[in-house]
Amino acid sequence: MGTILTYKEKLQEVMLKLSMDGYTFLGYNTVHGHKMYSTLDKVHSDKIIEMPVAENLMTGIGIGMALNGDKCCLCFERHDFMLLALDQIVNHLDKIEGLSHGEFKAPLMIRAVVGSTSPLNPGVQHKGEYTEQIRSMVSFPVYEIKHRDDFVKYYHHSKEPVIFVEYKDMYETSVESLPLRGGRSDPQKDSLRVTQ
Repeated sequence: MGTILTYKEKLQEVMLKLSMDGYTFLGYNTVHGHKMYSTLDKVHSDKIIEMPVAENLMTGIGIGMALNGDKCCLCFERHDFMLLALDQIVNHLDKIEGLSHGEFKAPLMIRAVVGSTSPLNPGVQHKGEYTEQIRSMVSFPVYEIKHRDDFVKYYHHSKEPVIFVEYKDMYETSVESLPLRGGRSDPQKDSLRVTQ
């Protein structure tokens, strides 16, 4: 029987596998600081780009990398901070394929963490969750990572943009204790599915 992983350890495993599949991660506090709350600890530093604290800018760079054919994962350490990048996300990332009549696609992966409320309350500006509002503004998938099988089901290369909403309050929770989203549990499937 394998080791029981926490939500954060599972994210570390998934991010390592994505990096081995060619993904580059960008954001602030990715190379320096807490490395996206330690979830990028296992990823080699040459696969991570530290960005200035400029959310619209780093989203534009991520879109540009995706347009160039690079596999790119953009990291927002707080869900609240993604609001500063909505111009790029809603007006560019979501519409570029339609505006170009299918000529250009930007399959950018975005991770956005909903801040925790403990052990210290970070204040109202650092613990917001805007999943439903953002979901209503874009046509591509916005997935909430709350279930045991979400890590396997959702974190894989996509040909369209995608947003993953992660929950810092769940980081120390055992993955095995999370409910299944649906269907039967298969312990042998606990690995990242990568599609080409």
